[in-house]
Amino acid sequence: MFCINCGADLQAGVKFCGKCGSAINSSEVDKSSNTNNENVISSLENNDQTQRKNNASTDNNLIKAFKLRQKDTGWGRAFAHWIPFYGIYYAFSRRTITPWGLYMIVSFFSIMLSLMLAADVVPNESQKNLRRYFMIAVTPLVIKYGINKSRDHAKRRLDQIDSDKNKTIS
Repeated sequence: MFCINCGADLQAGVKFCGKCGSAINSSEVDKSSNTNNENVISSLENNDQTQRKNNASTDNNLIKAFKLRQKDTGWGRAFAHWIPFYGIYYAFSRRTITPWGLYMIVSFFSIMLSLMLAADVVPNESQKNLRRYFMIAVTPLVIKYGINKSRDHAKRRLDQIDSDKNKTIS
């Protein structure tokens, strides 16, 4: 219950507001409680509708990213990863880090392999060049594999979304 005059929270059965001292009429309290309950319910419904709209826009953006992944069938995107920061652009536009993550794993193993092969702790110039050429050669292959994996995942998700929509409609 709430005071009609000041809005203070009231305990059940009180005759006067403890904050402002106004007399409490039980019928007015019941009306204000109903009004407050209606406001709370209305607020919850509005929050639920807003959340549904946000989820729908997120789902639409995710579906758009999945459909973009379906177009990545050639080698162009794989070779484009040689361009600095392209991997980050690809991850955000396609909502996937699979190609970039695989590239980072291969980069790590390339560095570890070159360090293990090095006789000294500090790699010489030829070892550095070997690692660079290895990464230049391997990058498109690893990225292409990651793109294919993320495209297959997107295809499965799109099929699942379509089947869920068909179940909802019928």
